[in-house]
Amino acid sequence: MFHAVREATRTRLREVNIFGFVFSARFQVVAITVFLAAALYAVFFSAYPATHDFFHELRHATGFIGCH
Repeated sequence: MFHAVREATRTRLREVNIFGFVFSARFQVVAITVFLAAALYAVFFSAYPATHDFFHELRHATGFIGCH
């Protein structure tokens, strides 16, 4: 029974081939998580002036982070 469950799980995982590199489903999840974490940091926590000024109103509208 466990063997059948393991095989069914393996068939659901998808691999993606990009430019000859094969990326597993686990790698895809980790990569998108890292990308989203970096994007959220840039929006809400970055003190870099260009990024801060661009997202200034969004930071205040969400009330998540005060920047003053």
